[in-house]
Amino acid sequence: VVTCMGQRHMRVVAEHVAEHFKLKGMLLEDEGAGGGTRMSPPKPEGLESDEWILLDLRNIILHIFSEHGRRKYGLEEFWAKMAAGGYTPEEIERMKEGPAFLEGEAEEDFTRDEEARARRG
Repeated sequence: VVTCMGQRHMRVVAEHVAEHFKLKGMLLEDEGAGGGTRMSPPKPEGLESDEWILLDLRNIILHIFSEHGRRKYGLEEFWAKMAAGGYTPEEIERMKEGPAFLEGEAEEDFTRDEEARARRG
């Protein structure tokens, strides 16, 4: 899990890791257009997102977040909860309603981040 300073930073990190794999010859098996398999560098998913880019390196999944995205999705909290026994059916239903970051103190952080982003342009 990586936190970046913004979308451009996120893209650079994702593209750099993919390029590193390519230069080192660390290609991954990929499904080709004709239905066969081919070897190719990893392809980042979500490059247009300003919150989260994912890079599947097969034995490693690289999650590249903006600060806002990392708080919004709370992967560390999710994994900690799963390790402790998982979620109750009630908690799962609440999660379907939207990210927990919109509640309480985290909402104030989100508002401050949005205001700062608007000032930067």
